[in-house]
Amino acid sequence: MPDNPHPERWPNLHFTEGGSLRLSEVLSFLELLDDTRPDIAVEVRRDFHQQMDYLDAYGGTVSDADHRRRFIVELGRDWSPMSFSVTWMQLVRRTGKYRYAWNGGLIWHGGSVDPLAITGNAMWFSIHT
Repeated sequence: MPDNPHPERWPNLHFTEGGSLRLSEVLSFLELLDDTRPDIAVEVRRDFHQQMDYLDAYGGTVSDADHRRRFIVELGRDWSPMSFSVTWMQLVRRTGKYRYAWNGGLIWHGGSVDPLAITGNAMWFSIHT
């Protein structure tokens, strides 16, 4: 797995090469919002960071004594602009290995490109499984 491009912010997330590129695109977009859409910039940035923080913390550690993550969360490049594919890998405690659990996406719901996803409440970014 490629290194995490932002270990200081999201130390538990793993990124594919495409996921790292997508993260750079999204972070650049968020910076540009201050100039292009200051009316929503803070809200969009906060929403993205909340979703990423949720994924980073997902499942927590096995215990106070066992610091292995219950899940590894990997982000890749989704087909939809500004969106990520997400894969969850779950720790099998008896073997100590991770196995595929499920996949989904961190989907961008703003802008002119419709990602063809439906949410129950209005958000800029949301996690789908």
